[in-house]
Amino acid sequence: MNVELFIARNRDEDNLQYERIELYDDENVFYRGKVIDSQDINALFNDFINTFSIPSTPATDKVFKYWFEIGVANGLRVNKRLPAYIQVNSIPLKFGEVELEGLSERGQQITNYKITMYGKLTGLNDLFGEDTLQGLPLSEYDFPFNKDNIEAGLQFPALMTLNKGLNEGSDVIMPFILPTDKEIRYNTGDDESTLDIAVDRGRLDIREFRPAIRQIRIIEAIEEKYNISFSREYFNTSSFKNSFMWCNGNEEFNNLSTFKTIDVLDEGTYSTDFDDVIVREDSISIIKDIEALRNKESVFDGQTYMEEDKEYIYATSFRLEITPSNPDALYRVELYNTKSDEVLDFYENRGSYVFYVPENFVFKFKANNNPTFTDTYYYKITTNDEIDFDLQTYVSTNILEVLNTINITLDSLTMYSNDSRVFNVSTNIDIANNLPDMKVSDYIKGIIKQNKLIIRPTSDRDFRVLNIVDYFNKGNILDFTPYIDFGLDVETERYKTYRSIDFKFETSETASQETFKDNTGRYRGDVLKRYEKINGVEINPVYDVDNKNDLSIDIPFEIPAFGRLLNESNTDDDGNLIPSPVSLALFQDEEFKKQWVESPCIFYYNGITKLNDVANPKIKIDFLTSGFSYEEDETESQVDNANIISLGFVTICDTSDNELSSQVNNNYDFSDTTISPWHNTTLLKNQYNNYYKDWIELTYNNNTRLKTFTAKNVPYNLISKLELDTSIIVDNDKYNIEEYEINLLNGDIEFILFPSDYNKFGLQPLDNKAEYLYYNAGGAYDSIVVESNQPINIDFQRQLDWVTGDRGTLPAGKYVLSWYVAYNPLASNRQGLLTITSGDKAKVLFLNQKQA
Repeated sequence: MNVELFIARNRDEDNLQYERIELYDDENVFYRGKVIDSQDINALFNDFINTFSIPSTPATDKVFKYWFEIGVANGLRVNKRLPAYIQVNSIPLKFGEVELEGLSERGQQITNYKITMYGKLTGLNDLFGEDTLQGLPLSEYDFPFNKDNIEAGLQFPALMTLNKGLNEGSDVIMPFILPTDKEIRYNTGDDESTLDIAVDRGRLDIREFRPAIRQIRIIEAIEEKYNISFSREYFNTSSFKNSFMWCNGNEEFNNLSTFKTIDVLDEGTYSTDFDDVIVREDSISIIKDIEALRNKESVFDGQTYMEEDKEYIYATSFRLEITPSNPDALYRVELYNTKSDEVLDFYENRGSYVFYVPENFVFKFKANNNPTFTDTYYYKITTNDEIDFDLQTYVSTNILEVLNTINITLDSLTMYSNDSRVFNVSTNIDIANNLPDMKVSDYIKGIIKQNKLIIRPTSDRDFRVLNIVDYFNKGNILDFTPYIDFGLDVETERYKTYRSIDFKFETSETASQETFKDNTGRYRGDVLKRYEKINGVEINPVYDVDNKNDLSIDIPFEIPAFGRLLNESNTDDDGNLIPSPVSLALFQDEEFKKQWVESPCIFYYNGITKLNDVANPKIKIDFLTSGFSYEEDETESQVDNANIISLGFVTICDTSDNELSSQVNNNYDFSDTTISPWHNTTLLKNQYNNYYKDWIELTYNNNTRLKTFTAKNVPYNLISKLELDTSIIVDNDKYNIEEYEINLLNGDIEFILFPSDYNKFGLQPLDNKAEYLYYNAGGAYDSIVVESNQPINIDFQRQLDWVTGDRGTLPAGKYVLSWYVAYNPLASNRQGLLTITSGDKAKVLFLNQKQA
């Protein structure tokens, strides 16, 4: 076969300029494809052609920019790969990137270069680099931090106002996940209790709450930032679309908001024309020439006080006089220095305040020195609501012997703004900046590990992401029998299995998790699956593994340990307290001390539930009352005048993806024995059974083994159709691919195959989804998997303007159909129909949504 290599001379994706690279006639070029075990995180994005040599020619020297000559200007950066593609018989076969490994010389002349070509998946790691989730374009989901908006996020997320407008898809919520120092009780009947969150004195603190964002919006932001696209076989499922990530990237409440820089010095006139003060739009710079000060006389008595070897302090202070348009406004002003961008000083809720630059930022000098120094300062402000402020500014500079005293030895100046000015502040919560500090590549790999997914490129920018079982189920079928060399040895090996697999989420050792571990021997969500005999007794009679290899699958996400608050005024007939409808996760130790969690936390949002009745009273939350804390004893007057939110509804958040046990599609738990606190039962639709069980059943089956075959002189039209999901026919037996290696020069292929058993996982033409589906008033995504060899038609009837999703006719195939049921603001239930037809088969789904 005629194999050609093309390497780009540049990295401009929109204007790649390729050079045809000459190859050696006898240099083998191998392409390797392998099903990568998602536990091998370094090889997860893997697809490559072997390392091989190419001759030194004017074209290759041009591409590699004379890398071999040290010091060549603008030479190749060898730590960066170059775009490339392999072409066979004038038809492109694989696109990827080339990495220069080295070169060979003879007689001071380059003879050849050694290169390795990697597939596009490997390029994803380079594309993401060290970028974190906090750099994603999610500003349209930022939202104003004010009482009305926060109250909506805690009760009716669809009514929140985001930068993009109304939060109709409930993409941002305020879950009850609380790192708190407070013991929490509910409905004790004691109006003076400081622990009962149903009374004013026992109210929660809004500063402990953090927002959360729907995970599909993170995926969309990754696609936008890196100009790539992921398929929706997995990402369209309700099990993913109803999942959220907690925004716990900042422990300090004051870091949640987008601060506004106060442009205090860009308008008006000032009392003194001072050359050493530079006024800019958003900052002020103080400049001092010590040489000019050395012999300067005191402004007080005309004498020179600066001694040669004595240390002096050049200090600056700032005073702001702020008058808010709303006298009840809560606000915080901070002073910064550009040398560190750390808060130097701050104040809250006072009209006038003097900022003194702290000792570690003042300039210390001796008169016999001769430097010029510059300090630049700026202010930031954040508020609890949109507020207009009236502002005047003062700046003072002094040379002191002792910091923050009035013992002025030389040179004093005060300048101030003659004119007050009005500016507006509206504090926004920055979603991206508050996501956990997690690399984008680790986030994608985590999703793949958690759900046993496989990711494969379909073009330069498009990637298929789906469960590994579904991946093999959708491939084409190719018969290689005519090309198999049966005269060669066919090696057969057992498929690699493990004595045990330990599935583990990230876990904070909170009181609730430690209690669960004391009772079960594991943390919630985790499980140790054993596939061996203990003392001759089979733990799992299907698998019965005797080898000694163990595997740990570590998921980089934490699952908050949600539980239902006990209602201390409601008991059953046996006197046991009845759980309330309030689902919350507490991050605290056994002594009720806060434990801040830095791990990325994921969970499900399942709608809203009503509280405002006698049996389940409203929950009280303090909204930034000045001086409020759990430690302070409040007077009756302070409680009466506190700024309190009363919640008649709360969001339902859980590890399972539905408030109804019968409609749970997934539970973030690998164990079958965990009792769900919300459902009070075990849930068999969980992470293991949904995403790992089928793969385990196949690979641990006694009939599964790896067989090695060699195919000779395979024509290119067959090679071009070969992918990892292809089913291979050899002598009437059907196999799936574990690994293959193609010699592109002669068409020989080395296969490592295992018997195909995926037909048993095939779906019926229409999934056996329940005919009646029930939805919470808060809204939710739902999905159904449909497969047919005839066109599929989807139709929402009865003018369902409250349901959005896939409609119309799709060609024959397998699809994950997704729809969204919007928040129900009506005082009544509502119904609709979803009809799916294909050929002579039809399925009717009755959609029922309850009122709030």
